[in-house]
Amino acid sequence: MPQCFHLFNTLLLTCVVASMGAEPLASSSTNVALGAPVRTSHPVETFSLSLNEIVSSERPSNPVETSMTSAATLTDGAPYSLAHPHDPDLGAAFFFEIDLGSAHVLDHIALRQRNDNWDIDRFSRVLVQLYDREPASSAAPLWKTLDRADGSHPAVGAVDVLRATAGQGEFRGRYLRISSDSPVPKSPQLAEVEVYETRTPVLSTVRADGLAIPVGAPLSVPPGTRRLLLAMQIPQAGRPPEQVFRWRLLGHHDEWQPAHSLALETSCPPPGSYTFEAQAVHSDGIWDATILAFPLAVQMPFIQTPGFRWLVVGAALLFGVLLARTFTRRRIAMLEALSALSDERTRIARDMHDDVGARLAQLAVLQDIFASEHALPEAAQDSLRQLSRTAREAVASLDEVVWTVDPQNDTLASTAEHLAQYASSYLAPLRIPCRIVAPIDWPHVEIRAQVRHELIFAFKEALQNVIKHAHATEVTLTLCHEPTQFTIRLADNGCGLPERPQGPGHDGLRNMIARLALAGGDCTIHSPTAGGAIVEMRVPLPH
Repeated sequence: MPQCFHLFNTLLLTCVVASMGAEPLASSSTNVALGAPVRTSHPVETFSLSLNEIVSSERPSNPVETSMTSAATLTDGAPYSLAHPHDPDLGAAFFFEIDLGSAHVLDHIALRQRNDNWDIDRFSRVLVQLYDREPASSAAPLWKTLDRADGSHPAVGAVDVLRATAGQGEFRGRYLRISSDSPVPKSPQLAEVEVYETRTPVLSTVRADGLAIPVGAPLSVPPGTRRLLLAMQIPQAGRPPEQVFRWRLLGHHDEWQPAHSLALETSCPPPGSYTFEAQAVHSDGIWDATILAFPLAVQMPFIQTPGFRWLVVGAALLFGVLLARTFTRRRIAMLEALSALSDERTRIARDMHDDVGARLAQLAVLQDIFASEHALPEAAQDSLRQLSRTAREAVASLDEVVWTVDPQNDTLASTAEHLAQYASSYLAPLRIPCRIVAPIDWPHVEIRAQVRHELIFAFKEALQNVIKHAHATEVTLTLCHEPTQFTIRLADNGCGLPERPQGPGHDGLRNMIARLALAGGDCTIHSPTAGGAIVEMRVPLPH
């Protein structure tokens, strides 16, 4: 029964992203052959069957209408009527000719089989031809095809859909001629002939959040748009009452979306480039072969554009250059200040050694000369010798101060050598052996004067504790370094540390720890179980 009751097909092609304005059309059919006049080369027989006759398996014995002159049933839009030649032996000499009223560019032609079960083999080897002017014996068709060339025929109520690719030539024209060279008598027999012209949607207006934007290719959507409204038009006649067209936005919605009116509002896709496609539908439910396609570009907000990113990168580079330039200038100024300070330290060390040191040495020598040239009481001689020793000790102390001030000694190797020499010279008069463990080669690493100053005074305090409190008979000095640390380890075999190192005599331990902390290092003091004491002093080295 569904095949018997194929009524007017009504669907109009839907458009993608658009709000289309179009006035409703009076007819929902897009069939341009509907109601068109039909001329025949010879008399015909036509039948209009009742509903009972359509569904009956018996041959209709009393058709509603029988005519020998008119074939208008082919274009009356009623699929339950039919027409065929009256003379069974005409063959290819018989034809139906439909005048479409004007020339049309066609999408497809639909030839419908009769809706009952009788004589359905008369639909075979159907020759279909299109002309742009009234056909004559010498006129050549613009397009032609032979449908069912193999002698087959469609099923009851079925429709053969012919497109341009089914034949040869240009698929357009005003006059449609249908004939058949089938050997079956009374061929061709058709229930309905429908002709559908090309229907292509046209974009008319576009609004982004209510503001009109120019229609062009590509369609440029302003950044930040939230809603799009596109107005579509389909200039061809007819408008299916249900689905009008379908649309998709390649790159965002790749699947077809239905549209039920020519005005479509949709949310704006994210920034990017897309392709908008729209395809109209015919009233027989067949989609038109043509597709409206145009590029659609949604602009990015400025802060998301490559230009803004390059601007940020450029600004960052400029800021980096300015920062590096400022840092370099400050670094140069600092190096110049350090160089000036180093020069000043060198001058002070040289002046102290050449002037103050020379005068102290001269004082000691003069005291010795005075004592040898003058006969003095024994008490005066002892006092003079004490003054001479004090002057020589002052010279030695001055040498240490000069060594500390001199920037040429701001190295790890110089510091290690000074500590080793100081320990040996300090312990030698007391007849305490000093075993020194140290590498032969030292890396060229700079140590700041303040660090050297605090380290040397802490080291002197450790040696003094060995003499005053430990009563040691042997001392081992170990000097070593790591990439970021210089370690001085002073071990003795004395009596070790008291259980509670408190009182005025033990202030030196706290002073050692405090001095190493000022130098950025640390100091640990402990007594091993075997006896004696171990002092470890560590200071950081620059990378």
